[in-house]
Amino acid sequence: DDFVTCLNAGVILHEAATTTNTASEKNKTRYSTAISPNPTQDKATLKYNLPTNTNGLLVLVDSYGKEIYRTALESNSKEFTFSTLNINPSIYFYKVYSNEQLIGSGKLSIIR
Repeated sequence: DDFVTCLNAGVILHEAATTTNTASEKNKTRYSTAISPNPTQDKATLKYNLPTNTNGLLVLVDSYGKEIYRTALESNSKEFTFSTLNINPSIYFYKVYSNEQLIGSGKLSIIR
């Protein structure tokens, strides 16, 4: 159930992480992330839902765990489009953080 542990072990989970804001199970908040198109050629759009009044972070890593791309995400926006033209064709993994907590992750394929 721990997304960071699974990602570090090479297991990619396709469901967004669940964050509990209080001790009560009734107050669970789900944050979602998705990248499209996937696979992509020249650009990709991350659709995301961050907690209110927090900024986020998108990190793209290669299959060896080397960071390829990093950018800040604003909470008042629901999507971010970025160019993939300067990134070599391959399979990458993305992680989305809010307040230094992982809220979503997935795989991005870049083809030419």
